Amino acid sequence: MFLTVNSDKQTMARNSGLFWALFQSSYVIGNLFFFLYLRGQEDITDGSRMVIYTVLLSMSVVGVGIMLFFKYPVVGHIAEESVLPVRDGNEPPPSRSPIQSIVDAFRMLKGKDMLLLSITFAYTGLHQTFFSGVYGTSLGYTTDFGIIRKSILGLAGVAIGVGQITGGLAFGILGKKTIRYGRDPIVLFGYLIHLIAFFLIFLNIPGDAPLRESTLQAYMTPNIYLGIFCCFLLGLGDASFNTQVYSLLGGIYRTNSASAFALFKFVQSVCAALAFAYSSLLVLEFQLLILVVAGLLGTFCFSFVEWRHAADGVEIKEV
Repeated sequence: MFLTVNSDKQTMARNSGLFWALFQSSYVIGNLFFFLYLRGQEDITDGSRMVIYTVLLSMSVVGVGIMLFFKYPVVGHIAEESVLPVRDGNEPPPSRSPIQSIVDAFRMLKGKDMLLLSITFAYTGLHQTFFSGVYGTSLGYTTDFGIIRKSILGLAGVAIGVGQITGGLAFGILGKKTIRYGRDPIVLFGYLIHLIAFFLIFLNIPGDAPLRESTLQAYMTPNIYLGIFCCFLLGLGDASFNTQVYSLLGGIYRTNSASAFALFKFVQSVCAALAFAYSSLLVLEFQLLILVVAGLLGTFCFSFVEWRHAADGVEIKEV
């Protein structure tokens, strides 16, 4: 919502990319700390867990505290073509009750565009669980990586963060290009990057690694550098999807962006939880197959909505 208020048609794509790069920098900072702190430890002790959770909690409190100082921008500083309509005076738009916001959000879900975009939202949730939980666990359970396989989880998180930041900065810098050529080429690029990553993971990681300590041989000798490189690809592809989803929602749901983003996070979170549920039951091959199919559907649905609004040149009206 704050991002949408402070963006216009020309800057929404750029600001989405820059926001995503800053947001995902936590992957690099946090996981680098995690890697250095646990380097050489085969098991994570209770004392180590306490230190890690204390640091994370402290950073969360600081972040929330900073958000309390966010202010609604002065009307004179909002661009003429702001994503939200300019109102008289310096007051923000009228607030809605939580119940009304929930009702508006689910009413929006009945629309054709939001139903199609929900498929894309669902894929981002499934993939989020894979790169943040399943794949890291698989690396840690691959015994061929030796004693460093536990501490390597932090380095894997750093690689994901580097991919996320690279994508966010690249698509932020190229924001004007997306206005000319559309957002769908970036989403297609992200899906192709994910396909490459999924194929390399399929070859490099044993099928039962998400479930238990694995001594099985993969289709190739597990290579730790290839495993880390796949983390980078997963982060880069995820940035491709999320930056463009943010940009699209901020662009076509201008007058009701809060409900649109709420639906996005709701669907994404539900599907992330669903993926966590089946991740402890399915071997790696089936989990990758689910992601390939969901990613294909999500890419098509996103592109369809993008093409339709590029042709119509209209925005979604407030519900």
